[in-house]
Amino acid sequence: MTACYLSKDKQIELAQIAQSLATSGKGILAVDEPADVIESRFSPVNIENNEETRRYYRQLLFRTKKSSQYISDIILCHETFHHKTDDDNTPFPRLLKDNGIITGITVDKGLEEQCREYKKLGAQFAKWRAVIKISHHAPSQLAINENASTLARYASICQQCGLVPIVEPEVLQDGDHDLEECQRITEKVLATVYKALNDHHVYLEGTLLKPSMVTPGGHNEQYPTIYLNAINRIALVLSAWEGDKANDEQALRELIRLAKQNSLASLGKYEAAMLTIMFRHNSSSSMKYILVTGGVISGIGKGIISSSIGTILRSHGFRVTSIKIDPYINIDAGTFSPYEHGEVFVLDDGGEVDLDLGNYERFLDVTLHRDNNITTGKIYQYVIDKERRGDYLGKTVQVVPHITDAIQEWVERVARISVDEDQAEPDICIIELGGTIGDIESMSFVEAFRQFQFRVKKENFCLVHVSLVPQPNSTNEHKTKPTQHSVKELRGYGLTPDLIICRSATPMPLSAKEKVSMFCQVDKEHVICIPDVKTLFRVPLLMEENGVFNFLSTRLHLMPKSNYDRSLMIKWRDLAER
Repeated sequence: MTACYLSKDKQIELAQIAQSLATSGKGILAVDEPADVIESRFSPVNIENNEETRRYYRQLLFRTKKSSQYISDIILCHETFHHKTDDDNTPFPRLLKDNGIITGITVDKGLEEQCREYKKLGAQFAKWRAVIKISHHAPSQLAINENASTLARYASICQQCGLVPIVEPEVLQDGDHDLEECQRITEKVLATVYKALNDHHVYLEGTLLKPSMVTPGGHNEQYPTIYLNAINRIALVLSAWEGDKANDEQALRELIRLAKQNSLASLGKYEAAMLTIMFRHNSSSSMKYILVTGGVISGIGKGIISSSIGTILRSHGFRVTSIKIDPYINIDAGTFSPYEHGEVFVLDDGGEVDLDLGNYERFLDVTLHRDNNITTGKIYQYVIDKERRGDYLGKTVQVVPHITDAIQEWVERVARISVDEDQAEPDICIIELGGTIGDIESMSFVEAFRQFQFRVKKENFCLVHVSLVPQPNSTNEHKTKPTQHSVKELRGYGLTPDLIICRSATPMPLSAKEKVSMFCQVDKEHVICIPDVKTLFRVPLLMEENGVFNFLSTRLHLMPKSNYDRSLMIKWRDLAER
């Protein structure tokens, strides 16, 4: 049977499938890991490895129609191929077809019978891998011939059954051989494989070759280390999901973001990918965090100041995301009193959040998600759900470490979610801690960030403290004592401000700034006054004039950006002066 020639119609069908598989700008998503392999991916993020979890995770990946913009085909294993959706019992191959994605299958035993069955159930292509290991006496010519013959027989059977074969002769990199030896063996293997394919009358236009990849050199010497580190990172989709159905939407956003980045990279259009890699390599962390706290009283403009910091950073080319923490038991802002908190702001994903997130979106021109708003209720619900699932069996669940760990993990996870149209990962996350330092409601968050500054390293964490400097009518003097006490309390909790922003009715004299500097142990250049202004759009301009970007750039070791709109602050000034 393996020597049969294909009919013209079958050749055309296979060639069309092969062309679709190789669509420019789209890639193949391999989810064909056997159960023992996926265990190594589930385990680091504490996901239980059983058939239902594997089925649900893959259902999550397959359900979104957006993925077909960047993914042409998906390879399944035998187990997943026969799984169905949990609501309408749709087989996964049909689900993928309905979403415009071609289904493939990794085949092994009972090849001919399997291929006919897979084709009948909706598969369009198959994959088979032959592994070639290089050592002092291997591979022998006999081993190369046998592997090539096996691949050719597999390819011929697939084509007879209407499946496009992906031919994968994998020459392993493992070993102490040099590049020249690897090149020699690879050339010999590929030549032998294609001779075998020809001998078995395999229609080459209806196949795909999956060779090993070798870069031609000429790269900066840091790139190999960067690539290796990126390859070995825990899968971001799994990290976002964590086996929790409540995180489904977030995991899907991560899948689409990664698929889009890979699509752009395959077209040679994703400059941001390399810039981000280089930025991260030269930084000891993949993210910079700016925590904004408040002192004396609430309602003095922490949200506007947080938004203004983000505006300044964006004007210098950085990608910025924001998180607002409301230390209330409420799950969201839908039940907040508008008399106390202002109107509820509704995000694109339906999340009902504090109005500050509306300011973030307007100032930063981003699209935030419901998880960008953290409440005490959300954190406690998250930890209680984990406790009920048995994640903490044998342990007493406590505020420290379980609540504080959950806060830190939430911040790190959400900080990486794209909020820009191009789906690129943010560089900097600005976190506004609602209320004032000393509020009993916010103590778990304060402790979490005390730990967090060491978790992400001090050079990646900056604390901006916003405090009221009142001017009593009786003296009209700027009274700095309340700010001094709020900073003293903040330091007592283990957090030291890097920048103090004083809110007052009128500009502070130098003597008042020097007093804050002396008693709060902060350089006087890092004490800034933001007086009342006619329009809130003036605030970013005042902060820029006070050197906030230069301070943040030095404090966080920010790498300068070359491609950004230098006229953004000019446009902002025009807006403020209307």
